[in-house]
Amino acid sequence: MRSPRLETHDLATALREAGEREVDGRPIEISFQLHGTPREYPAGLEEQMLKIGREAIVNAARHAHADRIAIELDSSDTALTLRVTDNGIGFDLASSSANDAPHYGLTGMRERAEDIGARFSIDSVEGQGTRVEATVPLQESSRGRRHAEPTYH
Repeated sequence: MRSPRLETHDLATALREAGEREVDGRPIEISFQLHGTPREYPAGLEEQMLKIGREAIVNAARHAHADRIAIELDSSDTALTLRVTDNGIGFDLASSSANDAPHYGLTGMRERAEDIGARFSIDSVEGQGTRVEATVPLQESSRGRRHAEPTYH
């Protein structure tokens, strides 16, 4: 099932609004940057990227005690990258991997990234914040159409 936000908004707008909704009323500064030219991506790819982004934003706002969250979406002909960075409390990746606490949603984000063929990484340092990144490689249609819809693998 497709997110209602993606029915009426592009991925960039849906991510920005998800961030704004999550921090509404909290003393958290949120920023959004779009690099490249936004385009329409396959529905499944957009849905999973939105869910990864939302989970990373929720973790930063609710669990990391961050007061700054930066969302970046980088769109090129060859890849789509989502990056969510916070200045929260961070965590020890080694102990978190072994005991993936359900509220972090790390497993869910990894599985969503895997479903769309994305490279997924989490960098976190205790006391210094966390960066979540998902990159989906794209390829243009081999038919040579200039505005071919990208495919993912």
